[in-house]
Amino acid sequence: MLARYTVGMAYGTQIDTAILPLPLGPVRTNLSCTIFLSEPYEYVGGALRIVLGDRSVSFKEPPGTVVIYPSTTLHEVEKVTEGERLVGLTFVQSRIGDVERRMLMYELNEIAALEGLSMRLENFPRLQGIQANLMRRWADAP
Repeated sequence: MLARYTVGMAYGTQIDTAILPLPLGPVRTNLSCTIFLSEPYEYVGGALRIVLGDRSVSFKEPPGTVVIYPSTTLHEVEKVTEGERLVGLTFVQSRIGDVERRMLMYELNEIAALEGLSMRLENFPRLQGIQANLMRRWADAP
């Protein structure tokens, strides 16, 4: 999606919708993605503000910069007071819907990537088997 914010426009604090209806079928929104298209100097205000625990982080980035964050994260677009803010928006659906399981798979894959070459040869296929079997158990149907 493309979004254009002109003077006076903002998007209040919110969490993205869980299911995005699309022509080819619904998509569960696990990750949200903002792609900046305007130069930061072309508009005043309009920062993407994401709440992370007890603090927030603001983004007003050059064209081509991508910010990816969990769709369950509170965020807003601050009011544009001058100029025009253009961004692209997209969403990513993980094959694993449950966030805790998804994080466990992420950690397991990171360990496999970091330790794989130094692991005893007979243990690497076992680790790959665990990864594959967890995907069979936890992944949504293809």
